[in-house]
Amino acid sequence: MKEAVSIEGLGYTYPDGTKALKDIKLDIYEGESLGVIGPNGAGKSTLLLHLNGILNSNGAIRIFDLKVNKDNLMQIRRNVGLVFQDPDDQLFMPTVFDDVAFGPLNLDFSKAKVKELVDLALREVGMQLFPERISHHLSFGEKKKISIATVLSMQPKILALDEPTSNLDPKSRRDLINLLRSLSLTKIIASHDLKMIQDLCQRTIILDNGRIVAIGKTKDILQDETLLKKHSLEIF
Repeated sequence: MKEAVSIEGLGYTYPDGTKALKDIKLDIYEGESLGVIGPNGAGKSTLLLHLNGILNSNGAIRIFDLKVNKDNLMQIRRNVGLVFQDPDDQLFMPTVFDDVAFGPLNLDFSKAKVKELVDLALREVGMQLFPERISHHLSFGEKKKISIATVLSMQPKILALDEPTSNLDPKSRRDLINLLRSLSLTKIIASHDLKMIQDLCQRTIILDNGRIVAIGKTKDILQDETLLKKHSLEIF
């Protein structure tokens, strides 16, 4: 299988001295869905922020053999779409269309190509009737879908999602899981929602205190009650 993401010896320390990631080594394969679980403060979000260069990886990460560094940043961000936990961090334009068009417009596509990409992304998330709506007037679940559309419009090869089901009601949660299941991209999903991880991910890693402490088939990881309890994860 082809490696979509290759991480070797990744460490990261925040300006206040907090060591958020320590010697991370991980390969993620094209087309797979990888779950990233662990207690609060384990480093899950920090890891995701390295995948498209929001945080500096110092060349420790390759995306399809391309180093994540300043020189490659534009191509890296086309390949890796990052969806934040809070959709209000992702949506800032006047309308849904403007939000979803923001990325393609910055790639200098023609107006016709931008509209094509926006229409396609909105159809993929089931929001094709919403282009003229005001993003911040939508429900939380609708905002989550539009947030995903903002990265799908860039046609990435990898989708990285931080707590995608957080704060969703049961129906919106089911809808989002079904949406993610329908996308054939490589997916990296950081979440406390272990049932969702079970439903979507073939493999799972446990991060704790900045280190990968377990990696394996999702079924095996989530059936290991002793392992989960040791790392403050709730059995469902």
